Amino acid sequence: MDRALPPRGSGGTPETEHVTFVDDPNLPMPERVAAFEKALCREALERARWNQREAAESLGITYDQFRHLYRKYGITKAD
Repeated sequence: MDRALPPRGSGGTPETEHVTFVDDPNLPMPERVAAFEKALCREALERARWNQREAAESLGITYDQFRHLYRKYGITKAD
């Protein structure tokens, strides 16, 4: 099932207003949570124009916590 994350604030461009998250109920919970977490991080990065500190702040986590997730999921602009 496709779910679009709601826009936060007025930031972002039209193509980044919603990030699509595909939830597969047949996957184990850890994989579903990881997919959602990655989508949230990517959305935050796009809204912050790829500034990791701003993205972390918008998610309410520390920069170090965000960097951990960024590296864990191997998020890049090319994704």
